[in-house]
Amino acid sequence: MKPTSEQPKRKRKGIILIIVIVLIVVFVFPGVDFGGISENMKRSIALSTLLNAIEKKDGDKIKNLFSEGVINEVGDESLERGIEYLFEVFQGKVLSKKEFNTSREGTTDDYKKRRIIRTSYIVTTDIDVYRIYFVYHTKDAITPEFLGMFQLIIQKEDTHYTLRRDFMGIYVPNIVDENEKNSSHEFINDYGTFIIPAGFYKDVSLSGDNKYYFTTENVVLSDIIYSYFSISFKQSDFSSNEIADFERHVLSFLNEALKGNREINDNSYPSDSIIEENVIGETKNGYPFVVYSIVRGASIVEKFYFVLGEKKYMIVHLSFIPSSFGRDLNSDELSMISAIESLVDSFMWAK
Repeated sequence: MKPTSEQPKRKRKGIILIIVIVLIVVFVFPGVDFGGISENMKRSIALSTLLNAIEKKDGDKIKNLFSEGVINEVGDESLERGIEYLFEVFQGKVLSKKEFNTSREGTTDDYKKRRIIRTSYIVTTDIDVYRIYFVYHTKDAITPEFLGMFQLIIQKEDTHYTLRRDFMGIYVPNIVDENEKNSSHEFINDYGTFIIPAGFYKDVSLSGDNKYYFTTENVVLSDIIYSYFSISFKQSDFSSNEIADFERHVLSFLNEALKGNREINDNSYPSDSIIEENVIGETKNGYPFVVYSIVRGASIVEKFYFVLGEKKYMIVHLSFIPSSFGRDLNSDELSMISAIESLVDSFMWAK
């Protein structure tokens, strides 16, 4: 029996109806794991839902993208602050969406499975170009409360930060007062005083009483991985005129760290890391200092500046982001080196 002309039409209508039902179900119940939907479709739906919600200023729809576990962990206040930031930073009508990079991660524990997608898009509007990155648990029988969106960041296309793997929710960058952007800042503590040049800001998420972290605008170091420099102070057994002995002590410490016997600033070092640039000098205020760099391949990945005082010393530690390896330093990193050299020259020990 030959098929009638109505049968292909009914078949097409049936397919369209199924697609519509699937989209309705996913939009209404975004946190539910629908095993029949492909991972590609899930992330595509998540992106479309997000952009549609931003356009319509629908905060509830954005919040519902996130899993119950994330919502409970970060709290309503944090998510609402993140949603308001998305409304502020993402402007214009969407002209195009292009997938930039996607990776998948699978885990099995006692026959239970978890699937995670990490994906980023370049989205162009009639106003600007944005990078949207999110992590989404497409399947999760190990920790089912985290089924759904885990982390999200939207930023201008010309900036790019890497979220820490344990970050949950929506990344909101540090917002700097416009009046501070062209001003240097003086810091005073029990050890001494120093000046941070304009363009670098104290990171309050990590800094403590005797250790300060500094980085560029828009960075919250507890949430993302990015280049920074820190300043800390320590007691020692060396007098201010024992620079040669102090230099040997520092070099021995760094070599032990590279062998894996010690860690510096919670870092461990690959076997191909070496120490270079043994610089000895004096600051503008007459204090002796030594500088060492840790290098991998052709790239500096860390620098240490040690300023010696009387039975004490200051450490300025510069750490580059992991993606620095294998490429030239970017403008932020070059500026950080200049800022550190200015900081070291400005430093004065307390009387």
